[in-house]
Amino acid sequence: MSRFTDIRGGLIAIGLYLLLFLSLITPLGIVTLWFLPLPFFWFGAKNGWKPSLFPVAVCGILSSALGLAALGGLLFAAGIGLMMGEQYRKPGSTGTDVALGGWVATWVGALVLLLLVTWWWDGVGQVQSFWREQWESTQQMLESYGLGAAGMEEPPPLSLIIPVMLFMISLPFPLLNFAVGRRLLIRQGLPGKYLPPIRKWRLPRPFFYFYFVALLLLLLFGLDGGAVSLFAGTAVTWMFLIFFIQGLSFFAFLLHRWNWKSGWVFLIGGVAFLIPLLSVVVHLFGILDTGTEWRKRLEKND
Repeated sequence: MSRFTDIRGGLIAIGLYLLLFLSLITPLGIVTLWFLPLPFFWFGAKNGWKPSLFPVAVCGILSSALGLAALGGLLFAAGIGLMMGEQYRKPGSTGTDVALGGWVATWVGALVLLLLVTWWWDGVGQVQSFWREQWESTQQMLESYGLGAAGMEEPPPLSLIIPVMLFMISLPFPLLNFAVGRRLLIRQGLPGKYLPPIRKWRLPRPFFYFYFVALLLLLLFGLDGGAVSLFAGTAVTWMFLIFFIQGLSFFAFLLHRWNWKSGWVFLIGGVAFLIPLLSVVVHLFGILDTGTEWRKRLEKND
């Protein structure tokens, strides 16, 4: 690819990012927010991460003029897009690799931004104060209707609340950008990459080890150990949800081997959300499926 084409594509990526960024102040911002990584995903998949530094640097200079928040948002979006683009470029990668790479980049980026806010501006302290005020206000309202719950005077720790919120927020970034970016890349001649059926989903084994490191940190520092506890609590909560999904994948794999309909997976997932003990069991199956060769042994026996 010629240098002229690289520069032209870089200018298109810059223009698209600025258009998406400026749209945040309009009612469309509630939609365009999720597509901020798209320009870097599209350009990175076509050209690689080194040429992508050009649009990232230009957008970074322009964003820095608007303040640290705009610069942080740019780095967050660029990290997701470049990770997904680099994964898409790999000849042997699948749609799962692209989406999972983008999700991990979203997760890491969110944690880094959260830690920076915690250290520099005591952002978590302010959020804790707001969270406690809202909790007390809600408790008073419930008590006025005779619905006060005994033993619920203290609000749940933010180290448990924030991870779930971040998990739900982070999912749309890789999935939406992958869906739209793949269409753009296919139109420009790149091979299409798709997400496989849920029964074929398989987490890399490093997730297995990372989970236990996060659990160890949480046991050592507890829920009130500052930034380390926040990081560990976030990681453990997210990994529980990830391994829950992996457990559902393993059940889908078993159902396929037994020639049962895949709709049973949704029933298992729905019941597990209602019964906490069952959700723990599903998540344990996800851990075993990730950290062992159990699935491969079953496949060899077919």
